[in-house]
Amino acid sequence: MKPSPWVASLFLTVGWLGIEMAMALDMGQFQLMLHDQVGQAFIVGLILSMGPLMGFTVQPLVGYYSDYLEERGLPRRKLIAGGLAGSLASLVWLAFLPDLTGFVLALVLFYVSFNIVMVCYRAYMTETTAEPPLKNRKGMVSGFSALFATVGTTGMFVVGSLAPGTSWPFLTGATLLIITFVLFFMFSPEPAPSARTRTIPPESLLSRWHLLFYVFPPLALWPGLETRIARQDYQRAIFRLFTVIFFAWLGLQSLRGYFTLYARENLDFEDAFSHQLMAMASVAVILSTLPIGRLADKLELSRLFRGFLIAFALVNLGAYFWVQTPWQAIIFTVLIGVCLAGTLVCPLAALLRLCPRDQEGAYSGLYNVFLSVPQFYSLLVTGWLLDQWGYGLVPLISALFLGLAFLAAFRLHVFDIRESDEQDHQATP
Repeated sequence: MKPSPWVASLFLTVGWLGIEMAMALDMGQFQLMLHDQVGQAFIVGLILSMGPLMGFTVQPLVGYYSDYLEERGLPRRKLIAGGLAGSLASLVWLAFLPDLTGFVLALVLFYVSFNIVMVCYRAYMTETTAEPPLKNRKGMVSGFSALFATVGTTGMFVVGSLAPGTSWPFLTGATLLIITFVLFFMFSPEPAPSARTRTIPPESLLSRWHLLFYVFPPLALWPGLETRIARQDYQRAIFRLFTVIFFAWLGLQSLRGYFTLYARENLDFEDAFSHQLMAMASVAVILSTLPIGRLADKLELSRLFRGFLIAFALVNLGAYFWVQTPWQAIIFTVLIGVCLAGTLVCPLAALLRLCPRDQEGAYSGLYNVFLSVPQFYSLLVTGWLLDQWGYGLVPLISALFLGLAFLAAFRLHVFDIRESDEQDHQATP
């Protein structure tokens, strides 16, 4: 008996809880340990920049070759298991609190193995949603993914605050990884063999035009360049989605990367209250993801995405002009959490619909790239602007980038390429 869509969605996406709990170490425990050993913020940032750098280089290659190996009989589950083994080994290594050389080597293993896990896992999800019982539940799958990811990140922040500078965050992350992926391997649905009904000819995603687009996605908006970057309808739709994601994540990273400093330096809040605000935003995301996932299955997705983007921008503008007291900050923080949930759910739901058969890995790898590239631009641009005019600009900068994402989203058209494939197949005599 096939599981219900709710049960299938739960076990298909439960791995994100363990993944994001371990990845949250990058924003807390890694920084503290490195700073204790080197004492210089620049060196800490330089070492941690291996994470995004590995994302730019490893994820597209892993995605492409996971498709290649899948076609030749090596299932993604085995690739996930291999990456998981490397991830667990790195976390156990870090739990012994090694010296600086050992720490850096463990980080290299961590980032490489986690890129393998994340790309192959997202590709597996994309492939599985092509078949019942999840074929018409892509928004629900996106909602569960965002739910587990937020719970995992918040959980690691709690563990890190209770036991900073100890082995417990690493051991907790390793334990949660094991538990969540045991549940995934035991109970998650698998794509049916019929999911690969035709072979799409391999095409280069690493031409000079593609590489320029990956480095600076707004190039696709320049008249005439889009046809050089993407020739087929589904490619244009996916790359337009990536452009929207680029602007949206610039706004998101501008807010998230400097939120604590904004609350302390501009609003004169205590650090403890700033962290409480972050927790409130996380709770709002957790409570909103599944309802938004249901809406994504029922409403026109590009319009829903635009609605959340403009709402997010307006909430940031409201925070810039009106937030002065703790109660005002709480209200706007909750609203930000709801809007953030929409910007997490809608893009993944769009990718699940647009991604063609036999290329799930390649486009899942690129999707992760477009979540990483804005980190560089956001930290550089936002940091420079804040040095010039102060931390009070944080919500205004975020609103500006989200407004650009809203405008870019008017060129986005989301259709289900797998349904189009089936219709074409049925129409062929």
